[in-house]
Amino acid sequence: MGLAAFYLLGIPGILFALVLAATVREPQRGQLDAATPLTRASLVDTLRFLRTQPALVHTLAGASVYTLWAWGLMWWTPSYLVRSHRMALGDAGGALSLMHGIGGTAVLLLTMVIMGRLAKFDARAVPWFVAAVTAVATVPSIIAYTAASTHVALTALWIFIPLSYAPFGPTFALIQNLVPSSMRAQAVALMLFFSNFANLVIAPQVVGFASDQLSARYGVESLRHALMPLAWVGAWAALHYLWVAKHLTAGLARAGNPVVGAALR
Repeated sequence: MGLAAFYLLGIPGILFALVLAATVREPQRGQLDAATPLTRASLVDTLRFLRTQPALVHTLAGASVYTLWAWGLMWWTPSYLVRSHRMALGDAGGALSLMHGIGGTAVLLLTMVIMGRLAKFDARAVPWFVAAVTAVATVPSIIAYTAASTHVALTALWIFIPLSYAPFGPTFALIQNLVPSSMRAQAVALMLFFSNFANLVIAPQVVGFASDQLSARYGVESLRHALMPLAWVGAWAALHYLWVAKHLTAGLARAGNPVVGAALR
């Protein structure tokens, strides 16, 4: 029954994809760029360019560390609320769904408005904003996984989880503007690969292993103690975005996008 529901929900997506393929023409890549784009860039070309682009390196590193921190914590949050705060799984899931659905959506929309205004004055406002939001969100993330009070933990999560949605759009904008148009798809693919490896491979395994190792000493609280060090990692991600800002002006020019004092596309 459950598998049939997934097939049923997938049908509209297939139909919509066919309509798009038949009616929408893909725009010419790089047609809005100041520099004439290369017709094609290989992965090797992209990696070679990456070596000369510190702002891009720190964007990729910042995105990876950010997802390790934010989503690594969030994968384990339902179990943490059940084990350490004695919440029913349904209650924990219901509370978290509102934080993601309402809080996350609100922050995404607000970030879109803020970025549109800040970047008009200085392109470096984009990484500065991400660094600031990440640093601020690190504080409630630490509180959420150390608090003994369920009310305090949930209040902190209501701040941490929605704020963790803010870096999405700005990070994609930075990636797109720090490489020539012929390398954009591969640069984004690299970011997604490193980020997903961090939050889907490293975080679940390391936290789970640490929790198992700590269970003999802390019992049901072992997961809390495994998550505590990860909660501090947000500060590390914020540092990378500050380094992005330091190298951004030269990086944009190197990529053929001298966006200084203008919004990132």
